Amino acid sequence: MVALTPDSSAYEIVGTTTWTFNRGHQNDVDLTGTAMSYYTNAWDGATPTVTCTGGGQNGCDTPPATPAAPAPLPTELQQQAQSDRCTFFNGGMLGTGTYTQAVTVNVNSGTPAQKGSWKFTYTYAISPMQAVAPETAWTSEVTGGSVNLGFTGFVAAESYQKQSNRHKYSFTMVDSGTTRARNVSASLTKDSATLASLELNNIDTDGDMVNDGLAVGAAAGNFSYVANGGIFGNSAVFGALHAPARKSANSVVNILAGDDAAPADNFAGNNNDLASGNVHIGPYSGLFNGLTEPGTYTVVVAGTLKGNSSTADFGFSVTSNLVQIGGCTVQ
Repeated sequence: MVALTPDSSAYEIVGTTTWTFNRGHQNDVDLTGTAMSYYTNAWDGATPTVTCTGGGQNGCDTPPATPAAPAPLPTELQQQAQSDRCTFFNGGMLGTGTYTQAVTVNVNSGTPAQKGSWKFTYTYAISPMQAVAPETAWTSEVTGGSVNLGFTGFVAAESYQKQSNRHKYSFTMVDSGTTRARNVSASLTKDSATLASLELNNIDTDGDMVNDGLAVGAAAGNFSYVANGGIFGNSAVFGALHAPARKSANSVVNILAGDDAAPADNFAGNNNDLASGNVHIGPYSGLFNGLTEPGTYTVVVAGTLKGNSSTADFGFSVTSNLVQIGGCTVQ
């Protein structure tokens, strides 16, 4: 897994002043002062649309009890705020948005008329709470007329072991005490062309006086894990890994405690791995200075995760969300 967050999602250059958009992030607990705080994001209260499949000849006739509506999605709110960045810069009325979420209820026994896979689809509305004045949720700095695009993040790794009926997850990242994150770098791209690169390695793993690894240490807090950089190892157990098209993302605390989709961890000895320092991350940060050209930029972090005695090394590459420089006309 590679967590990768640019310092901002948008910038504007006006003369010698650089403006930075304070959009907010989907994982932020406190959105005060951010663009995302200017909207409501909630289920619209309407009765969900109900559909059913697979009930057989007499099924899909009488729906089961309506489930509760899921919590609103902060990712949708983040996207709306990003799309309104120029309105926040120039002032005006913000946009609105809608999206849906579905809850599936499978009924396999009981009354024949209820049998089937029932889907309850809820509609959510994102609505602005007010019009905004120019330069709302933007901050300015006299820079001479350029953008210093910073980014932060960390590398983490999950492993899974199955022995008989025992399922064990771990999040260590060392091999004989040495980091397994090697040859880690960042590159800046604009319109798919690579403009610059940075070495993120900060530790020498082989004694040749050249940094070739990313130092890892104990994670300070809980975080959600999903293998966005890919998976490797024994393909027979790929379904047990938290990765796209596999198991859904979950917090490391929940994974280790067994509060997870099957197969869930049932090895009691690792329940306190986070508190005891056995959940590792390799933090990094970087800065691409002096950007002046308008356009769409991304940061790409790539490297290698060293394999063990039974697996080969694994290369990874993760691309950030888009960072926009320019595009908003001052009115």
